[in-house]
Amino acid sequence: MKPQELSNTVWAYATLGLELGAKARAVLDAAVVRVAPDMNAQDTANTLWSVATLGLMPGVAEWAALEAAVVRVGPGMNAQNVANTVLALAKLGVMPRAAAWTALEAAVVQDCR
Repeated sequence: MKPQELSNTVWAYATLGLELGAKARAVLDAAVVRVAPDMNAQDTANTLWSVATLGLMPGVAEWAALEAAVVRVGPGMNAQNVANTVLALAKLGVMPRAAAWTALEAAVVQDCR
């Protein structure tokens, strides 16, 4: 599964209001860890937004992979990516670690110039 396919799949479940069964959740969690290093800014933002909309709090490994993606691509995010990411974090009730927050702030500063 590719990053965009992952975010589209999670978004489809969220849009339809479907709950993931245990097996599907395990497959999804493994996919997040596997593809997060290849995510671009939009993939990262969309995946976080979709997971939050679905109401799934990522597990430790999944969260670490997604947060690492934010650190890596955050400075290049556009305003929509930042907004979707921050709203997803708020919806999940999670404050990112300093490195991820700094990356998101860098995107805001860059985009507002």
